[in-house]
Amino acid sequence: LRYQTESDFLAFMIRGDGAYRIALWDGEYSDLVGWTVTDAIATGDNTRNTLRISVENNRYDFYINGQFIRSVNESTWDEGRIAFWGSSSITPATFSLDYFRVCAN
Repeated sequence: LRYQTESDFLAFMIRGDGAYRIALWDGEYSDLVGWTVTDAIATGDNTRNTLRISVENNRYDFYINGQFIRSVNESTWDEGRIAFWGSSSITPATFSLDYFRVCAN
């Protein structure tokens, strides 16, 4: 979120064990919300999770599978691009971006 470069961005991460994290990357991660377990994340093989982030100015509202998770305020960057990527220490791993929508008010 608000991606500037590969060295400067705000990240919303989920793990296969049912935890999420919201952090600012500026050479290293600075947690806005440390790893937090939630039952909103579907776990297990071949599961699908839907992520939603609503942004208004510096406020970010985070949703997983339609369930509101957390709001944060972060003002490091007033604008930026959006990026999606996945990683795993277990290969092969598959990450899909099936649907992507950007709306402006």
